[in-house]
Amino acid sequence: MATINSFNQKKFSYKLKEKRVMQKSISMDKAASEIGISKATIHRVENGTNPDINTFIKICTWLEEPITSFITSDKETSK
Repeated sequence: MATINSFNQKKFSYKLKEKRVMQKSISMDKAASEIGISKATIHRVENGTNPDINTFIKICTWLEEPITSFITSDKETSK
């Protein structure tokens, strides 16, 4: 039996927007400045684009969420 790990982009983009808008009520510019990425990157991630690994780590740090909270494991049975 093999384990397949996948990135839960929907949850990641939701958490980013939730913290930015609902918890902090800040603009993309302000969040980008706090995170250390561009406004365009925040826009892309909130709209479903997967971030590169460095951006992923920066956003997880800003969210105060462990990286593993956005990784799902599915068990795959081999025949």
